[in-house]
Amino acid sequence: MRLNGWRLIRRRHQDPPHPVSGHVQRDANQGDDRSHGFFYKPSAEDEGIVGLPTLRFQPEGDAESSAVLYLRNRSLRLSRMGSLGSREPANVDEACKASCIDWYGNASPIFVGDRVFALLGYELVEGHVDGDHINERRRANFAPR
Repeated sequence: MRLNGWRLIRRRHQDPPHPVSGHVQRDANQGDDRSHGFFYKPSAEDEGIVGLPTLRFQPEGDAESSAVLYLRNRSLRLSRMGSLGSREPANVDEACKASCIDWYGNASPIFVGDRVFALLGYELVEGHVDGDHINERRRANFAPR
């Protein structure tokens, strides 16, 4: 089912909690609805980067591809940094040569030290954070042949 978008709302822990800021991502679905699926890399007490697995809708049809959306958190305010996306469809049938498990919609953000990655099915994409933006640095595809 195609959704118009989904909303992420950052909440401050109060009694009762209330929304502080949000982000709407158009033409995308949450990458996994069974668990949280996101990762957070703090850079200061009130600052960091959120990595969210998503499924993007392709303009030419109903096919979807995996991506990780990165948002900057500054004092509970979220802003879009960009995304790292797969070049392969999210539902490629590889006859279970390596895995038959759908994990987080085939997308997972990975933070290692100062480096940022997106694991997208059989693709590993490294991103480069430049201020408030993220861009692709390089990628590797390790799909079974």
